[in-house]
Amino acid sequence: MASPAALELRLAEFVVRDAPAVSDTEVRLASRHVADLVGVAIAGTRLDAFHSVAEIVAGQPRQDELSARIWGTNKRIPLREAGLINGFSGHIHDFDDDETGYSIAHVTVTAATAAMVAADACSKVSGADVIKAYVIGSETAMRLGEIVNPGHSRSGWHTSATLGCFAACAAAGRILGLSAEQMRHGFGMCASFASGISANFGTDTKALQVGKAVREGIFAAELARAGRTSASGALFGEQGFASMFQRGRDVDFIIGGFGKPYRLFGNTMVIKTYPCCTASHTAIYSMLMLRADFGFNGSDIRSITCSIDAVAKGLLKYDRPSNAAEAKFSMHYSLAIAALRGSAGLAEFALEGPPDGELLSLMERITVEVVSALPILPSGASVASHLNIELTDGRKLSRFQEFVPGSMGEPVSDSDLEKKFIECLHPAPAKAASELFAKLMNSASISSFSNCIGSFQLGYLPLN
Repeated sequence: MASPAALELRLAEFVVRDAPAVSDTEVRLASRHVADLVGVAIAGTRLDAFHSVAEIVAGQPRQDELSARIWGTNKRIPLREAGLINGFSGHIHDFDDDETGYSIAHVTVTAATAAMVAADACSKVSGADVIKAYVIGSETAMRLGEIVNPGHSRSGWHTSATLGCFAACAAAGRILGLSAEQMRHGFGMCASFASGISANFGTDTKALQVGKAVREGIFAAELARAGRTSASGALFGEQGFASMFQRGRDVDFIIGGFGKPYRLFGNTMVIKTYPCCTASHTAIYSMLMLRADFGFNGSDIRSITCSIDAVAKGLLKYDRPSNAAEAKFSMHYSLAIAALRGSAGLAEFALEGPPDGELLSLMERITVEVVSALPILPSGASVASHLNIELTDGRKLSRFQEFVPGSMGEPVSDSDLEKKFIECLHPAPAKAASELFAKLMNSASISSFSNCIGSFQLGYLPLN
């Protein structure tokens, strides 16, 4: 078996030089995820939380300092701070895609944000370069996730933030032209920088942890590029990052399989159709399908029982949410609002205070139970659910859903993805939003991605 230092260098070599080619079909698939991220990030810029954070971090860059724009504006700030604020806006709605099998993390928001931010600082970086950096950054997070999970995730670490730091370093470092040795040092720094806890789910800090992961990943890449160092073994050594969370994995085999195939194109990626925790999505989908098929509304429901996995139940910890951030981690709220309104989009999750009236009454008729007989993912957890509804007229409805909508098992079409993008960019004109979507869906044809980022400013965001 290779030494920890050799494995760390091999991972770095894959990132900067030896990763397998990304096919045209894979580029097209990856472009869907990039387009989706840009949409949800621009939606995030409309929230007060975004403006509060932007006012704090949006300092002027030095004349000799790499800079990038806050998306949706023409304002340039230091590169790593642009990573923080764009990563924050990309995650604040919890509408960005999710990877449920290996990293158990939102990988696009860290990897693609870092790639695009770095590209904005380098005018000659093409869309194809950004896509390749994003794919490789995502692969880094998923390979590391396969090594440290499920122990890492189930111990309470926020994997989107911890593994996202490495994803951001890989993506940004590739764009910035790091050597393999420099990338190894960058990963060693990430082993110290990576942080974030799931205790902060349901608050603004969840998205801040993701933004900070992008910032620290870019920072590590910049430091390594400037010649700063980290210890051999910081990632895979006896006291390194991986060993602290999970032992007994064949690290040599997992790293040796880098890009063969790329995990991004497997069956564990989810382009979200609802702006809330992925653990509730199969149940929301069942509620909407049953409502459409049988024509009931909230007042027709006597009781709801939802059966889910223990890991999912642990994530959905707010039975009685008091605000929008908590509502995103509430199965009770998600099912009740879907039953009442027949949809579960951005408007439905814009909760401004504790639920009351008909919404609260329906939430009180919902029971969420843990069951073990559900199909599991490579992570050892399940996203499947079984929904049972009893109506006041005596009818009993039941539906099982294994695949999350937006996954390969229940894919979202390009047209539905475009509708989501236009919704996220509202009140920007639908025509302008559709044109930007088409451009991002064809990222491989973009000669300068920095020029493309100029198109993110659609004339309505007051931060310049």
